[in-house]
Amino acid sequence: MAGISKVFLCATVSAFCLTGRLSYASTDTVKGIPKPGTHTVYTQLYDLADKTHLSHTLRVMGDLSRGVSFSSEIDNLSLAGLTPSLTLPKVGREYKEASVCFITDTRECSDNKFGNNEDVSGGNGNPGGIPEYDTPQEQCQAAGYGVTSCPAGSHGDNPCPADSSHYQKCVCDVNITQICTKPYYGVGPSCDGKYASCKRDDAKACKEDGFTQSGACPDLQTPNKKCPYDSAYYDKCVCRSDLVSCTYPQTGVGTSCDGKYESCQCPSSYKSCECGGAAGATSCTRNGQTTYSSCKECCASSYKYTCAGSHQKPNGIACGGKYKSCSCDYGYKWSGGACVRDCGYGHEWDGSSCVCVPDYYPYSCSGRYESGYGSSCNGKYSSCECSDGYSWNDTNGCYCPNSCTLSVCPEHASCRKEECSGKYCFSYCDSSYIYNETTQKCEYECKKGSIYYSDGTCSSPYKPVESGKTAWGYILNQGNYGEWSIVAMEYASSGEEWGPVGFNTMDCDGGNGNWCTGNHYLSIAGQSSTNCTTCYQRNGIDNFPAARAAVNYAPAGASETRGYWKLPGTTHCEYMDDTYGTGFWLALAYGGDMDKAWICTAKYGKYSASDVSRTSLRPVLPVLNFVVSGCNSGSRTRCPVKYYK
Repeated sequence: MAGISKVFLCATVSAFCLTGRLSYASTDTVKGIPKPGTHTVYTQLYDLADKTHLSHTLRVMGDLSRGVSFSSEIDNLSLAGLTPSLTLPKVGREYKEASVCFITDTRECSDNKFGNNEDVSGGNGNPGGIPEYDTPQEQCQAAGYGVTSCPAGSHGDNPCPADSSHYQKCVCDVNITQICTKPYYGVGPSCDGKYASCKRDDAKACKEDGFTQSGACPDLQTPNKKCPYDSAYYDKCVCRSDLVSCTYPQTGVGTSCDGKYESCQCPSSYKSCECGGAAGATSCTRNGQTTYSSCKECCASSYKYTCAGSHQKPNGIACGGKYKSCSCDYGYKWSGGACVRDCGYGHEWDGSSCVCVPDYYPYSCSGRYESGYGSSCNGKYSSCECSDGYSWNDTNGCYCPNSCTLSVCPEHASCRKEECSGKYCFSYCDSSYIYNETTQKCEYECKKGSIYYSDGTCSSPYKPVESGKTAWGYILNQGNYGEWSIVAMEYASSGEEWGPVGFNTMDCDGGNGNWCTGNHYLSIAGQSSTNCTTCYQRNGIDNFPAARAAVNYAPAGASETRGYWKLPGTTHCEYMDDTYGTGFWLALAYGGDMDKAWICTAKYGKYSASDVSRTSLRPVLPVLNFVVSGCNSGSRTRCPVKYYK
């Protein structure tokens, strides 16, 4: 029965109990109870905690059990609240109907049908009534508790009293509160259009609104409309608005988009026309410049002479049969649009004769050192001639420029004398001499063969040593970076032995057989790191007479060079000629024979090295190597020593 959870049958009294409600009816054996069948009793539900009703009801039940008739009370009796040992929840006062079928019925309550009709004949004791149910689930379903599960994001509300797994409806979970609007979308399950949280998804929002494209558009195209949520998405690509249409005879440059281009160009054969296009020519305008397929002939206003007059001939290119100017016959010149007699400089034709033009003759040439030059006009000249040595300018006339400053012309120089001042201007130096601006002299160039002096100057080897100077020797070589070599002008000794016989020079050069060869110059004073120095220091300079004589040499007046002179090497020998002597010792032991050394000899006008016995007496001609500190004004006339090598 709908809404009925318990039924009690008490002796001859059938008690039907609702949860929290009770209805009772007795059989026909009890006096005052109507005939068997279905009886409807309208009961007023009371709170079972109300003991006043409970005590009255228990008394009536006791009378019924003793067969006492209570027909006189039946109409006024409320059986509500009667139940053995039931504790019911407190409810409000309300009226319900209960249908009762007694066990004495003879199939009048057929099929367990109950209803509100007192007529139970024919087995229709409960037509249209509430059916009997076998399970709580059926009761819940019939009572409207039809929900057994809820989707994610919701849960059941108001569970069925008979079975808590059945609910009247589903309601949203307490955390499902967010309403998401584009471009935000719900995260997780939804309930009634709400979510636990929202998450922004611009790409999804753009695509939903039709902005489905992204990335770069093809050349000449640009996005049409961009998504308001993410400008990287757009609806479609359209041609750029800056594209232009090209009209004939223009042609587009590059690719096109819907017939439009980035720029247009005119045919390369078209050209600018000074006077416009020819009749029927096609024009093309681009960037404000109009060109034509062909030009019409036009003539500037300067084309105005027919050149058909007296002494006239056509000159240059004609336009429209006219020329800009005309050429004239011999003796005539073009002037004022006509050929007139050519009267020469400073004169012009007045129509009948040649007359001078004063503007061409501004000078009287009457000053000192001045005289008229050329033709004159009314006693004036076009220019004046100055006396020798004087110059002309329009302000001062003839004047002395005083451009020469030398009182005398330097030795070995050629000069020009300025007559008006009586001084000389330098012109050039003699061969092998260089002009020194500082000293205003022509000084001899320091070059191979020159005599080198202690002050860094040089002189010709073919002239005597200059008075008052200290000569060191002759320049042999001028290498890179200012490295110079000079050879003494005299022998340090006319005859010395080279060194001891049998001395193994292999000890000095690490076994390469060449002792102080090539550009390795012999040094005793510690200015060089060659093996020669080490050898002499190790074995004693006195054991090498020729080298000792070179080291102890110094030119007269140049003692500061002592200790820096040395025997020449093979390279020095190659720079020499027979003017320096012959057969003098070199700083080179003969590698193949411990009893020999090399000398520098003249052969066919050129020096070369020869091997001789070390004990033979040979001249000693020392050399000096040094670095110059730089020569004056880029010329090599004064090149003092910076340091010795």
